Amino acid sequence: MLKPMDDLPDGIIGFEAHGKLKAHDYEAVLIPAVLTALEDGKMRFLFVLADDFAGFELGAVWDDAVFGLRHYFDFEKIAVVTSSSVMAAIIHSVAFMIPAETHVFKTENLDKATAWLAYDKDFTSNSETRHAAL
Repeated sequence: MLKPMDDLPDGIIGFEAHGKLKAHDYEAVLIPAVLTALEDGKMRFLFVLADDFAGFELGAVWDDAVFGLRHYFDFEKIAVVTSSSVMAAIIHSVAFMIPAETHVFKTENLDKATAWLAYDKDFTSNSETRHAAL
């Protein structure tokens, strides 16, 4: 299930992922919201993998890949928040293929992830966050 996040700074769209994501989550929730946000130009995207996140069904992976390719250059910054070192490693391993600036933050650093997305300043990594080199 994808839950839209409220109270984010202007220009940021965010979602919390719970359980196993299905194609319906992308088609009914994520894609319409992102398309609306893109009407204002490039977007900054916050994706929080909740502790109960259980992965993606094949249909969701397909929707994510197709949508990502169609909007390859439409993301300015992407912040992924997770407590899973496995998910963080996967994101780091593919980040070089994403033209948007991409960072992975630990769950306890959600505020830092949001602040990084909100500001145009360069982010300085520290021991609590991991930077995906592009």
